[in-house]
Amino acid sequence: MIGVPAWLQDLVKNSLPEAVGGLLAAGTGAVLAGLWAKRTRARRSSRALVKRLVPEHLNRFEFGKLTARTTDDDASLALVSALIKHKAKDQIEVIGRGSQWAERRTSDYMRAVTEAIVRGVAYDRILLLDAELPENGLSWLLLLERFIATPAFKGSVRLYPVPVQARGMTHQFQLIDDTYLHRTNRQYSPKEAVAGKRAQSLFAIGPHPDVAEYRSVFREYVAKQPGPVSHRDLAELIERLLATIDPTDYSVPFRWQLVLGVLRFVDQLGVLGLPGRGIELVGALSPFTFTYQAARRFTAARRGEAAGRPAVVVPFESFDEAKREFERGTLDHICLPVKNSKIDYLSPPLLDEEALRRFQAAYVVRAEIDVEVAFVLAGTAPNAASAKSMACVDAARLQVESQLPPKVAGLAPPRDTVRSNYHAGWLAARSPDTIAITTPEAADFFGLRTYRSLKGGTTSFSIFSRHAG
Repeated sequence: MIGVPAWLQDLVKNSLPEAVGGLLAAGTGAVLAGLWAKRTRARRSSRALVKRLVPEHLNRFEFGKLTARTTDDDASLALVSALIKHKAKDQIEVIGRGSQWAERRTSDYMRAVTEAIVRGVAYDRILLLDAELPENGLSWLLLLERFIATPAFKGSVRLYPVPVQARGMTHQFQLIDDTYLHRTNRQYSPKEAVAGKRAQSLFAIGPHPDVAEYRSVFREYVAKQPGPVSHRDLAELIERLLATIDPTDYSVPFRWQLVLGVLRFVDQLGVLGLPGRGIELVGALSPFTFTYQAARRFTAARRGEAAGRPAVVVPFESFDEAKREFERGTLDHICLPVKNSKIDYLSPPLLDEEALRRFQAAYVVRAEIDVEVAFVLAGTAPNAASAKSMACVDAARLQVESQLPPKVAGLAPPRDTVRSNYHAGWLAARSPDTIAITTPEAADFFGLRTYRSLKGGTTSFSIFSRHAG
């Protein structure tokens, strides 16, 4: 059996009936030799593809029949980026979360996808959203919303966001023109930056049976979805994702840094023909604050309008940071308190009436929203009298100081500067020696003990905009 390796000859001799072995000895070994040669050519074809597209990563792959495997995530990203750039003509289909971090090593991949969509390749994605790893989904949401919002790309991008609860290893795959399959098992961890680099990847080339199998799997998943997300529903989804907080972590999630970082990342892809943002950004404070509540009322009204871009609230750590980004032009709008029925001034963010007049002269007041405010005195200790400090913003304390128990009215503030009503609740949750004047929602969220309900006044908020339209 010339051309057939010895191990295969032994396998035939030991496992097939004598009659069949006799036929092989008589010359039908040529058939088996042909099959072996075909398998060898298939292995060589996968190797040749990798060598042609990413020669610098060739030694990172193991090759099989129409397959290439690697545990090197950089090599995997490089190959799938090259496949999309050079091979995608009609359609890309994806199920997955995406890379854990928006950074330089993922930019080539996202750039390749963006260029493919711009040149007319259809892009269908089931995007798995994990609230503990917001950057995974946020990068793709803030990229793909641009295409979904643009009439010229109508129908070319179909996005199906799906929330997930599973942790650790996550199975995901993508198909390119029903010819190339990239299947990945990736390690995810919200605590560890390098976890996103741990992955096991398989690439398969049609007619490998995995290509047809995963094509069917993808279409079965799509058939179970209610339909691709609309742009306005996508804006609401982004807003909800930014408002998600992990109460067990007790950390203030300053998501504005994440959002602005991802926006800069998308803009720096530098793809000619990439549409501009289809959403407007509204700066506000963290969830569980009255400023955030007023901003949400504004964005909900905007999403109900037939015309214009939908708006999304971006939570900031403080008014100072929100104002800075608004004045830089990063934000389209900002929500600021300008008046309260119980106190003469609101500080911060506009320290006096003259500062308010200058701000009103420089920008457009797009909307005015009144919010009836109510607070609670709360903490983790059995009673408020044992506290050694009281966390609150000045405006909250001024509204309710006459309602405070005498034993706590004179408590000093904590060493940390209190940036919002949410932050006050967070500080009380960290120490039994600190009580807070906070919102009922923040107290519930942090599991604080409520000592007393406190009635505030009516706060008027203005939505300042950089443009009138």
